[in-house]
Amino acid sequence: MLHPAPDRLVVREVHQEDAEAVARLSGELGYSATPDLMKQRIASLQSLTDRIVYVACVAEEVVGWIEVDATSNLASGPRAEISGLVVSSSLRSRGIGRLLVARAEQWAAERRLGTMLVRSRESREAAHRFYLREGYLRTKTSAVFAKALVLLLTLTAGISLGQSHTVEIKFPASVDSERVFLRYVLSGAPLGNWVQPRPGVSSYLISTMVEGRRAAGIRALIYAPGCAIQTLDVPLDSLHNDEYEFLCVPVGNISITGKVIRADRLYGRHVRLRARIIVRWAPDDVVAPIPVGDAVYLAEDGRFCLTIPDFARDPLAGAPAHPGELQIWAEDPASGDMVAQLVPSESSELKTRLGLKLLSEYPSEIVFTPCAAQLTQTHDREGFAVRPDRDDACDR
Repeated sequence: MLHPAPDRLVVREVHQEDAEAVARLSGELGYSATPDLMKQRIASLQSLTDRIVYVACVAEEVVGWIEVDATSNLASGPRAEISGLVVSSSLRSRGIGRLLVARAEQWAAERRLGTMLVRSRESREAAHRFYLREGYLRTKTSAVFAKALVLLLTLTAGISLGQSHTVEIKFPASVDSERVFLRYVLSGAPLGNWVQPRPGVSSYLISTMVEGRRAAGIRALIYAPGCAIQTLDVPLDSLHNDEYEFLCVPVGNISITGKVIRADRLYGRHVRLRARIIVRWAPDDVVAPIPVGDAVYLAEDGRFCLTIPDFARDPLAGAPAHPGELQIWAEDPASGDMVAQLVPSESSELKTRLGLKLLSEYPSEIVFTPCAAQLTQTHDREGFAVRPDRDDACDR
């Protein structure tokens, strides 16, 4: 979702201070306007409830905007319409337009508008391809596109933190709240924190108090299965509680088929395998391990097949500036303890220091070697103690 600076991209409502950047981007659409004129137009929107403009910002610079409004007429009834969408020419095809459209669709669905309409000139063939990819259908020869929207109802989870200052992060009904991964850091706090997942809730509340005072800002990394990783990096209102919507940008799945050799390093245990993605979000290069996919058991012949999200196409995990990596771990099914990490046995372009590079397609079968998670005494299936070999730790 956030590329090329994924940890610093924010979608928010337009401000009058954005007038110069919005005017410049409007010129890329072919509609020129002076910054002063654009400032007047933005000011006029503040009193309207049936129209809104969102901007996408990277490092506080506006790099795209979308305008959406609610309309109604006798012929077709209520609906929403995208009246303008533009992303800086230097940052196109990187998911920013998709995120802006998703936020506009969320706004429309919250107002129970069941259809989104967008009109596009016949000459804008690239725009036509974009809307078709996003699920819009061409309904007229005048290049009018429509898309049925899923209406989203956001309910409060009912979590009381005993604090009046909070951030609420809301999720659509399609997201399984028990499998949400949410790590955050508050300004002024020495350490970050995690949200403990809970089933059947539609939002999570985060206390923003640090040593008795309201934090000035929050940075968060959010992942839900089937969705791209998202980040939040925003200042906090000193007087009011803040609310943010998690917009699921779908990510497809891929498979990794492998075979484990040197099974003796598993000490006779029947293990199951889990994958996790390691992402680094700047500017502090914070490392976050995120569990992904479902666990699978290792077959008797050492083979396995894992299904994981295609994070090579995820703007955060696949960012060239700080690329993520994939790790596969063998765990004890009874205790959940990590027994070993599976490391590619052959030196190749697939391998990183701690795992695998993120790719959209892997070889038909990858050979892995177990590397002990920790060199502690263990027992075989018969209960006899096994002394680990120092080589079992591998050079990772």
